[in-house]
Amino acid sequence: MKTKIKPILYLTFIIPLLVNCSNTKPMQEDKDLKTEIKGKEYTGLIVAYPFVNKIGEEMPQYHEHYFLSNIGEYFIKKSESHYQADLKEMINCYVRVDASINDGLWDTNDPNVQSRVGPYITIESIELIDIPVKIIYNDGSSNAYIITPTNYKYDPVIPEESSSGVYSGGEARDFEISQEQFNEIFIRAEGISKNKTLQIESRMMGTGYIRLIFENS
Repeated sequence: MKTKIKPILYLTFIIPLLVNCSNTKPMQEDKDLKTEIKGKEYTGLIVAYPFVNKIGEEMPQYHEHYFLSNIGEYFIKKSESHYQADLKEMINCYVRVDASINDGLWDTNDPNVQSRVGPYITIESIELIDIPVKIIYNDGSSNAYIITPTNYKYDPVIPEESSSGVYSGGEARDFEISQEQFNEIFIRAEGISKNKTLQIESRMMGTGYIRLIFENS
């Protein structure tokens, strides 16, 4: 899948990725998103993090599941979800869910019992969707960013390849990334590819494009 995008996305897409790839953290929910959204379809990833106890210590033997999407990252509250199958098999899988977003208690339904509080998601059904094996972004100067679940490569234009004969995209970069970092990059790329206001029908000077490469494509 190939999506042509406006020049401004060079700033809004790639620059944050170069910064975040060395030190990522979970995406935060959209603060403008209203809570208690009922029965809507979302696409995103199922991810897992170690449980953190009341005093802030990680307990790696226990994991909690979250739903990572373009609108944010939400704790999955299994106790209120119709979908009750084990989510372990879904970790790092791209899925389409029929779900509701709420705001309230995470660990219990009893307001008299201590619990974490905040936005969470309850899931009615899950459908697996293919996740790309590679994301390629070419900016308006034809510098290439090639991203896989394990690697992030920047392949810049060199003067000999540029139309002017003098332009250089800078130094090449090639480094390892984690599956979690790839997940966040993919979610951002997928959001851009679905946002029609950022797309153009034909290539213009300064425009870039994103390609999502799937295993069987």
